[in-house]
Amino acid sequence: MDINLLSGVGHSVFLVVAYALIGSGMKYVDQAFDFGVFSKKSAIIMTIPGAILVGMLMAINDSSATIFFAIILGVALTKKIDNIAFQMSLFFLMLVPIFLSEYVKVEWLPFVLLFMAGVADEYTSDWADSKIKQRIYDTTRDIKRKITLKQQILEMLFEHRIIMKLVILLLIVFRVFHPIYLIAFLAFDLSYTAVELYSFQLKKYNINRDLKANHKTTTV
Repeated sequence: MDINLLSGVGHSVFLVVAYALIGSGMKYVDQAFDFGVFSKKSAIIMTIPGAILVGMLMAINDSSATIFFAIILGVALTKKIDNIAFQMSLFFLMLVPIFLSEYVKVEWLPFVLLFMAGVADEYTSDWADSKIKQRIYDTTRDIKRKITLKQQILEMLFEHRIIMKLVILLLIVFRVFHPIYLIAFLAFDLSYTAVELYSFQLKKYNINRDLKANHKTTTV
């Protein structure tokens, strides 16, 4: 279990705050390029300190290296690195194992499990999003009547990418990861969601219009 750098409260707080900042930064870039809510220029500038922070965590912490490599390769495989800011981040992060190979240590079995979970999260999240958008923009009563409680629960869980969280919990149970990583990953997810909700308040109508347009395009 990788706990050497987490022996003090200060280190644990740093880890949680760092994950939260990374999560919020990722969603900021998402919303800037997908909906124009935030400045694309500022989003590109933010990728530099964001990539440095991720690289630093990967260099000083084996479990963080494992988690972030799994996330990076998962989103790359599912073609979610779809803008210049994310592509710049990927470039910087690929330099980490090259120049810091002495420090970056990936735990391979957890990596495989987390990578598979990350890919599954991306596909199931897309499925949940498509179902939710369909209900928002399809006003026919038949579709609304067919929604079961089981489907609603699955949509909620998959929308929030539950699979990787469960895998991290499993790795904690088997004492592969320190429990702080679940807290840190939840901080990552909560800050990611918080930025998304904040962006909806800033340009609610524009975002809704874009979502509706995308829904029509995918259903033609």
